[in-house]
Amino acid sequence: MLLNLDNEIDKRILGSYPQQVINDAVKGVMEYIGINISESEVEDIRFKIYYENTPGIELYQKQQKKDPLIDFLNENYMLKFLELVFDKNNSEFNRYNIKLRKRNNTNMLALFSFLEKNIDFFSKYKQEIINLTKINYPECNNINYDYVSLFFMGIKKDKYGIHTLKLYWIANPDNREFYLNFIKDQKIPQYEKLLPILDDIVKNCGGNVLMNGIDYSKEGIIKHKFYVEYPQNLYDGLAKVFNNNEVLLKRINLIREWHEIHQEFYCDGIGIGINAQDEILLNFYFMFKDED
Repeated sequence: MLLNLDNEIDKRILGSYPQQVINDAVKGVMEYIGINISESEVEDIRFKIYYENTPGIELYQKQQKKDPLIDFLNENYMLKFLELVFDKNNSEFNRYNIKLRKRNNTNMLALFSFLEKNIDFFSKYKQEIINLTKINYPECNNINYDYVSLFFMGIKKDKYGIHTLKLYWIANPDNREFYLNFIKDQKIPQYEKLLPILDDIVKNCGGNVLMNGIDYSKEGIIKHKFYVEYPQNLYDGLAKVFNNNEVLLKRINLIREWHEIHQEFYCDGIGIGINAQDEILLNFYFMFKDED
């Protein structure tokens, strides 16, 4: 990844990260780069660099201060991988993602209990979280796996503790229609607004619905999201979906221009979201292509 300082996005990336993070990105240590845009004119383009599991685990083992959630998951053999997330305002273990394993009822109920004890705002959303997690997956035809759909989590911390909890529920790959109907039946207004946009994106861009997510924050600022994997007609498709949205179209074109320069990446997936102000959000996730 060689930054081209004639490109608007590359210039912003260079201004957003410490030199060490840029060096790691150039060396290919990162797993992927995220570029987030919004239809809000006051919200700037945001960037995130995601470190893969091995350097993430190594950095965690070296640090002096341990993280209670990571330690809890390790003790219960629930941590499948740890992904560090760097953005302009966060470093190392202020922000991370975790993939869960061994999601049996005993472990998941213990996790819910841990989150309720350690995150002040968890109780407020607990019932909604459990309702979303109870989607039935035929491949997990075991009465001990009622909460298996909740497979991924993200944490954002400040000096007072966990500030934002990001939860992600995986779609059933064998029956996505059932999954989308389940989400619809929850009667969550933000998802009801997103579902027709999601349908347009899949029709115009291709790809598969991978998961839905919700960001819960201490201040009560909520973001609802869906994620689509492997879009094939990304930029032209999005231009059709958002043809009446000047701000999004301009920013989509900025990302298209950046991607034309950086052919070493492919777009692994996109996220479509809505925030507390009913503004549309788009997240792009770029991974390095495998070397031949």
